Amino acid sequence: MLHLSMRRFAVPSLVALGFTLGSAMCSSAQAGSFVFVTPADATTSGPVSAEADFTTAEGKITIVLKNLQSNIGDVAQAISDIKFSVGSSSELIGAAVDSPASVGKEVTVASNKTYSVGSSAEADWNSSIVANSVHLDALGSGQPQHLIIGGPDSTTNKYAAAGGSIAGNGPHNPFLYESATFVITGDNITANTLIKDVSFSFGTKEGEHVIPSAAVPEPSSLLLGLAGIGLAGAVKFARRRQAA
Repeated sequence: MLHLSMRRFAVPSLVALGFTLGSAMCSSAQAGSFVFVTPADATTSGPVSAEADFTTAEGKITIVLKNLQSNIGDVAQAISDIKFSVGSSSELIGAAVDSPASVGKEVTVASNKTYSVGSSAEADWNSSIVANSVHLDALGSGQPQHLIIGGPDSTTNKYAAAGGSIAGNGPHNPFLYESATFVITGDNITANTLIKDVSFSFGTKEGEHVIPSAAVPEPSSLLLGLAGIGLAGAVKFARRRQAA
């Protein structure tokens, strides 16, 4: 066990300890993470709330796309696509979206607004990789299925607000229940691959309801920031003790 005496603990040693702590935290990271969400006041035909969780690792980007808005009333509140970019087009050379493009649980909303959740389903969303940009969408010809909807009303356990574009709508059912997962593989993707310029789209028409995202600070960044604050405080304390 390491025992430290503050009286004999020099300031340079504290600084070195801080760099060692930071280096250890960085070197232990095996993947990068990025979280993007819709702004708090985002709306289409009603409020919308989406989140995209990205994990970057050697040779792979994993995206978990979530609809956080419960009890939606209109299909225009269901997530239909996501676009994003990476730091450099060279990172996506030879990259491809795994087939099927998305995996999630199907949910069917009946005309009486009850629902049934099925097992995991393979949903073939369209995918496109051009230069450093990626586009994933459920939109095709006709009335698309497998848009992502949030959960039901927490009180009634039904989609009580669902209108005709959701409840009992044959062309749009089944939806994907709350989330879908996508995986992109490529030899040039690394844990340090940057994710940026994320936007979400809702509804059945491409480009109709596009909402740019806001990035959420990474927990690791917050932890490093707190460590830095703690280190600065320790240095200040040591200097005071030294002066005394």
